[in-house]
Amino acid sequence: MDTNNLLRQHQEMLDLAAKISAYQSQLQVKENGSTISTLLSQLAGKLKMHLMVEDQFVYPKLAMHSDVQIQKTSQNFANEMGDLGKAFDNYKTRYMGANKIADNADMFITDTKNVVAALTKRMDKENQLLYPLLSK
Repeated sequence: MDTNNLLRQHQEMLDLAAKISAYQSQLQVKENGSTISTLLSQLAGKLKMHLMVEDQFVYPKLAMHSDVQIQKTSQNFANEMGDLGKAFDNYKTRYMGANKIADNADMFITDTKNVVAALTKRMDKENQLLYPLLSK
C-alpha cells in the first residue's frame, strides 16, 4: 500500500496545528479568534477524513496480515487512536467558534499545546512504526 497520501495528510495536519499553535499569547488568541476557529475547523475536517482512510484501509489490511505481531501492532495503534480521537473531539467542541476561543484564551493556549503534542507524537509514531508495516 502506498503511504504517500497518508504522509501528505499528516504533514497538512501538522502545518495547520503549527498555525494554530503560533498564537501563543492571550491577546493574540483574543484578536484572532475567527482565524483560529477557521484553522481548527480545517484541522478537524482533515483529521476526520484521515481517520476514515485509516479505518477503511490501513487497519483492515494490517489486521489480516499473516504476521501475528503486525496484527497486534495494528490493533494497539487502533486502540490508542480511540483515546486521542476522543480527546481531540472534546478539544474541538470546547473551542469551536471564535467566541469560545477568545473567551477562554488562556485555557485554549494550554489545551492546544497538549493536543498538538499528542497529535504530533501520534503521527510521528505512525510514520515510523505503523505505515512501514503496510509494505511488508
